Amino acid sequence: MVLSQLSGKKRKLKLYYVCFLLLNFWGIEKATATNTDSLFIEDCKSFFFKEIGFTLKGNFYTEWRKTDSPYLCLYISKDSDVVRPKEYNFTYDFVYCKNDSDFRRMLEKSNGYQTFLYKTYNTSSCMLSKRFMSYSNEAKAFIIFHELMHNYVFEKEANLLYEYNEAVSDVMGNYLALKFAKTTGKISVEKVLKQTKINENLYEWFNRYINKIHENPADRFTYHKECEARVNYFLKEADTFQHDRFQYKVNNAYLLKNSNYCKRYFVLKDLFLSKESTQEFLEAFHNFPDSKRIEVIRIYDFTKPNSRPTEPASDGK
Repeated sequence: MVLSQLSGKKRKLKLYYVCFLLLNFWGIEKATATNTDSLFIEDCKSFFFKEIGFTLKGNFYTEWRKTDSPYLCLYISKDSDVVRPKEYNFTYDFVYCKNDSDFRRMLEKSNGYQTFLYKTYNTSSCMLSKRFMSYSNEAKAFIIFHELMHNYVFEKEANLLYEYNEAVSDVMGNYLALKFAKTTGKISVEKVLKQTKINENLYEWFNRYINKIHENPADRFTYHKECEARVNYFLKEADTFQHDRFQYKVNNAYLLKNSNYCKRYFVLKDLFLSKESTQEFLEAFHNFPDSKRIEVIRIYDFTKPNSRPTEPASDGK
């Protein structure tokens, strides 16, 4: 039956029903390959799967979120150190808040600890959003490779410590974006290098201030101000995504969030750059037992920003 065959109220109700279905369909819709953004996303996915040697299970970056609101992630740290209190046994060092009232409810239970509410539009669910689509292609490439790496970890190393999960995903995000830029020409090598340099400079200083607070907790508020000034300095040249990711007031909980990305980052970066291919890196990563990881981190002095050049390597694999 078509609308022209209906009359009066039935036709009106039918029209409302069609509109209702369309609105719900548009809430989560399939991305098509008829526009530049969708083609670019598919190119990034294909590149990632080729690099790791197989196709992950899942429909990544094909559906739109029903809301434009960010995900709310609450981090809680001890007041005297950058450490999650034992009573908050979160799997990933944070807990998702459904909305602002949920956040306030959790905040009331924080027992005087330092808190940080992180707002992000990008998770391992790999959903499309208006905010994600507004980012530069260089940022999109980083995000896609980072989030796909999480899904690789879920398939291959489900029990991987969270701090390794985030660190290895950032290494893959930075250096696969660089390789993608060099081999395809679809994004700017110069912009990727700049993006990576900002990320790595921030991680150098996060590591330094986390260590300073651990050694001198009485001076933590001074260190917070110093670190925030560093963040603002590096973000002067940053893009929208990096502002979304790092532009917050610094406290212990903010540093706790970022510690998962920066604490193990540089040793994994060195491992990546020492291998001839991404697959060789992943094989070495799989054979990198926890005891060895701890030993390497202890030897590798990641707390001194001047211990390594701040420029990212320009020869991404």
